[in-house]
Amino acid sequence: MIMSVENLSMVFGGLRAVDDVSFHVNKGEVVALIGPNGAGKTTVFNCVTGLYVPTHGDVFVYDNENVTEHKLRGMTPDQITRARLARTFQNIRLFDEMTVLENVMVGFHVKLKSRLFDAIIRTSLHKKEEKSVLADAYSVLEYFQLEEHANDVARSLPYGYRRRLEIARAYATDPILLLLDEPAAGLNPSETEELSKLIIRLQKEITILLIEHDMSMVMKLADRIYVMDHGQLLAHGSPDEIKNDKDVISAYLGEPIDA
Repeated sequence: MIMSVENLSMVFGGLRAVDDVSFHVNKGEVVALIGPNGAGKTTVFNCVTGLYVPTHGDVFVYDNENVTEHKLRGMTPDQITRARLARTFQNIRLFDEMTVLENVMVGFHVKLKSRLFDAIIRTSLHKKEEKSVLADAYSVLEYFQLEEHANDVARSLPYGYRRRLEIARAYATDPILLLLDEPAAGLNPSETEELSKLIIRLQKEITILLIEHDMSMVMKLADRIYVMDHGQLLAHGSPDEIKNDKDVISAYLGEPIDA
């Protein structure tokens, strides 16, 4: 197991956006979190990644490589990134005035040992790390097939490439768990197919937790699926089990899916 969410609740005023949700993610899986708009999926992501402090419950991440356990409740987003979780957002959040290369270089910042003083006086440590980050960032761009756009300003990229760049920047932080919040939103069918191939490739290296409304994509990629409705977990199972679950069909899918 790589992450455990235990009895998570999030209350905003009188609204219980997430209500006693528990689930886990195993190493090497693609796990999907699905449900209607307003079901509480992104709120779960925000609690896991430190944007919200949950009203109740805990989140644990297990880094077997470094033999460490992290309790995420109370940690800041940058601390959670150092605990090797990374995420993307439903609404793309890039540094639009920076180049594609610079956006990816930002992702490597969490691993640097040099500090502001080193950068100001250009210490040997800073120069060494700067050279290493530049080379590593180019390697990431090649992995994501963005190297031809390295010097383009991020805002100038087509929408599908901007999506890919945001994932590339998250990948640069060296996560053990990558949270993707509706990565196919706004993509055309061809772009969605390319994204699916990318996720399949990423799964060989990184565990993935995915929020997505494209059910064909979810059924194709997910090892397991959790379904939320009105802040609560409605069902959990394999894609075949979920697409034939009567409660899920009634609440969300509408009819069985041919995957």
